[in-house]
Amino acid sequence: MAVGIFTLDALQRFPVPNLSTVTQLLTLELIVIWTFIAASYLASWVSGTLNRHTRDPVNRFAIGTWVAGTSVLGEAVLLAVPAWHLLAWALGLFTAALWLWFLVLAITGFWEIAGDSTREHAKGRILLATVSTQSVVIVAVALFPGQVPAWSAAGVIALGSLFYLIGTGLIAARYLGQRGWRLADDWDNTNCILHGAVSITGLAMVASAVLGAGWIIATWLWAASMFVVVESVELARARRRVKAYGWKRGLLSYHVSQWARNFTFGMLYAFTLHLHLSMPG
Repeated sequence: MAVGIFTLDALQRFPVPNLSTVTQLLTLELIVIWTFIAASYLASWVSGTLNRHTRDPVNRFAIGTWVAGTSVLGEAVLLAVPAWHLLAWALGLFTAALWLWFLVLAITGFWEIAGDSTREHAKGRILLATVSTQSVVIVAVALFPGQVPAWSAAGVIALGSLFYLIGTGLIAARYLGQRGWRLADDWDNTNCILHGAVSITGLAMVASAVLGAGWIIATWLWAASMFVVVESVELARARRRVKAYGWKRGLLSYHVSQWARNFTFGMLYAFTLHLHLSMPG
C-alpha cells in the first residue's frame, strides 16, 4: 500500500528520467507482491487456517490493508499500463467484494473490543476499517470517472467517517481508562493511523467531489492537527524509550508495525497534493 501511494503521487512529481518506465516497473512489483499475499490467504483458506487472521478482534483489522492495497494496485495499473484496463477493473471489483467481507469482520471486531471493559487492546490498526472503506471510493472514482453516483460515494465516505469516530473513541477509552500505562511501552506504532485515516478520508472527498470545499479544508486541518499531535507524542515516546532502554533497543530496533508510518505520511502528502491540484488557480 505504501509503495502504491508513492508510485501514484510522490513519484509522479519527481523529475525522474523515463518516468513511465519506472512507474510500470514499480507497478509490476506491486502485482507480484499482491499475488504472493493473495496466494497466502488462499492457502490459509484451503487448509482451514484462515481463522488465524480473523480470530483476534484487533488483528483481524489488518485485513483492511489488503483491501486498501488492492485498491491502490488497481489505480496503479490504470496509471502505468492503461491497456490493462480489464485487470484494473477486475482489481476494483475484487476490492469491493473483499471490502464487503471485511465489513463483517470490522463491525464484529468493534463490538468485541467495545465489550471489553478495559479496551486494553484497542490500537490504531482498528482504524483500518476507515482506510479500507475510503479506498473503495477512491478506486471506484478512478475506474469509473463521472459514473459513480454522488449519493453512494457520500454514503461510503460517511460510513468510513463513522468507523473513524468509533475507533478513535475506543482508543481514547483505552488510554484514559487504563491505569499505569507507560508511553515508552504501551503506545502502539499503528496509532499514527489516527491521522492517516483522516487523510484518506479527505482524499476520498477530493476524488469524489461530493462535498464542498469547506468540508474538505476542514478535514485537511483536522488531519494536519492530528499529525502534529500524534507525531509529537511519538517524539516524546522516542525520548523516553532511549532513556529507558538506550539508543539500540529503544529507538534503533525495527518492528513490523512501523509499516503504518510509511502509509500515513504518504497519505497526508497525497491528500495535500490533490487538494492543492483541485483548487482553482
